[in-house]
Amino acid sequence: MYEISQRILDMVRRELVQNPEVENGVLYQKARELDPEAMQDLDRRQFNARYPLRVKRFELLSRKPRTENSSRPRTRRRRALGDGAAASAKSVAAPASVLRQLAREGVRDVLLRFAVDLANADSRGQVVTVVASVDQYVDQILGMGSFPE
Repeated sequence: MYEISQRILDMVRRELVQNPEVENGVLYQKARELDPEAMQDLDRRQFNARYPLRVKRFELLSRKPRTENSSRPRTRRRRALGDGAAASAKSVAAPASVLRQLAREGVRDVLLRFAVDLANADSRGQVVTVVASVDQYVDQILGMGSFPE
């Protein structure tokens, strides 16, 4: 199996959320600059299959708005299953947003880095320096982009 660079995957995700019409060549060049080692053996087609198509297939397409007609058959099925089955069908039919989960993991990583930096501070002065630089951590969190459900 091939390796996926999380840094490249995050960059592609951000770019596609900001501009879904971005061209593969632009993403390919940014990825080569971001992580040349991971991109060493990939041509444009392989890159497209590993990163942009993966994001589009598993993350962005799951956000499609439902039409009125698409909810109608499911409602009938729930009624046929009964009250108890309706709740379990709802939990299976409405999985958590993949983008929301990825955003949560990104925020969690930044906050853990902040905690590690605080724990590694040797003196009170270093603790104050880390706490005073909280804006950098906030900027990293906000720079992840918006991930609607």
